[in-house]
Amino acid sequence: MHKLVRLGLAVFVTIVATASAQAGKPKSVLEAFSGQVLISTSPLRPAGETQEEIVEAFRKGSLQAIAPRDAAAEELEWSFYFTAFLDKASRLTELSLDVYAADGDKRYISSKRMMGIDPKLRILAGDMSLSEEDGVKRGGKYRLVLTGQMGAREVTFATATLTLR
Repeated sequence: MHKLVRLGLAVFVTIVATASAQAGKPKSVLEAFSGQVLISTSPLRPAGETQEEIVEAFRKGSLQAIAPRDAAAEELEWSFYFTAFLDKASRLTELSLDVYAADGDKRYISSKRMMGIDPKLRILAGDMSLSEEDGVKRGGKYRLVLTGQMGAREVTFATATLTLR
């Protein structure tokens, strides 16, 4: 069972994908990123008119590593946007974006709970911040896992690996 950890006062996760916005995404875009969480420094926006152009724009905007907001700060904080492409509709109204160390011990670090989600959505987007207070550190590699509780089991819908510079 994961404990809910506050990721900072300034953190506010918004679900910006709505049924109408999802309807505008070609099916192949969903297929191209199915099961992935894309990380970016600004919200990903569809660029282009064809499915291939949109997929390419999302690939270019997606990051594997991010720098801290203020590298000279006493306590480092990393802020980013995420866009999760669920491999299937969750059928859940609550999901959690969990953070694990991606090294050998794969220990649980933190999570952000999201509530009030349309259970039919396959694309979720929001923003998140992690700080050293949460247990992350510069140079660390982390795994982000979008999960939901279905009865007694935890189901994974999308994942990403992120390095904090």
